[in-house]
Amino acid sequence: MFPYVEIKRFNTPHDALKEGFTSNQIWSVCECDETGDWVYGPPHHYVNRAFVITTRETHDHDTYYTENFSEEN
Repeated sequence: MFPYVEIKRFNTPHDALKEGFTSNQIWSVCECDETGDWVYGPPHHYVNRAFVITTRETHDHDTYYTENFSEEN
């Protein structure tokens, strides 16, 4: 589960950078086709990216979190 609180949601990392956020505050949120999971990771991802979010907490550009929103849970 993603452990941080979302500050704001954007369509692209560039939009977040224009508002003053740093790249290590931006997370790509991507949907996995096979599982329906959401994967939160570094901002450079664009395949299956639904949106990006910003957080107060920073990341190392190498950490990922997965949330499962399937109907089975």
